[in-house]
Amino acid sequence: MIYLELLKALEEKQIHYVIVGGLAVILHGFARMSIDLDLAVSLDTSNLRHFLNVVKELGYRSRLPVPLEDFADPVKRKTWIEQKNMLVFSLVHEKRAQELIDIFVQDIVPFEELYARHVSISLGAIHAKVASIQDLKKMKELAGRPQDLQDIAALNEIERRQNK
Repeated sequence: MIYLELLKALEEKQIHYVIVGGLAVILHGFARMSIDLDLAVSLDTSNLRHFLNVVKELGYRSRLPVPLEDFADPVKRKTWIEQKNMLVFSLVHEKRAQELIDIFVQDIVPFEELYARHVSISLGAIHAKVASIQDLKKMKELAGRPQDLQDIAALNEIERRQNK
């Protein structure tokens, strides 16, 4: 998995994050393609600044022509949401262009609830925080794209198998 270095650093620095999106669906057991890493990160100022320091140290930069640090500014995030309908702030690795991280600019599910219900999934020595199936389904329903509807069906099947 190409994001292990990042996830390890997030765990070591005790950053409050939860993996959401396609990779979370894969980690729950549905085999499908997904290249980017979708993250919900606590938008608490301290947590967010630590998160941005970690990604910067690892070589990620803003995909947009704005400084990475702008993401920590709640006024700028609000402007992006209201004026540009922005859903995620994208980061790309300076040397590994295939590594793309999308961070939600606002909570789709209140972060404290998302974090409280996350599941810990072992990726070797790392225990990644992954959104619960219920929260993933809720987020996918809100997005409503064809791939999201497919993911919901797959997550329903995973739940059905787990409850046998």
